[in-house]
Amino acid sequence: MDSFIETVLDGVEDPEYILRGYKGTLIAVVHLGERSYLNVVYRELSQADGFIITARIQQRLDKSKIIWRRDI
Repeated sequence: MDSFIETVLDGVEDPEYILRGYKGTLIAVVHLGERSYLNVVYRELSQADGFIITARIQQRLDKSKIIWRRDI
């Protein structure tokens, strides 16, 4: 269980993509492997504070919601 929590926290700290969420939330995305993406839904209260709402694994990336992408 600790490794999943760390994976979620790392996803917010160093995402590959950030997607626009609903009602002011953001979604940090990390590609886990073939057709597997970790999506961490979170809200920022300030640059130094925020909280995670939920995390889930999805099979596709919704490219229409991308607002930031890490340079590779």
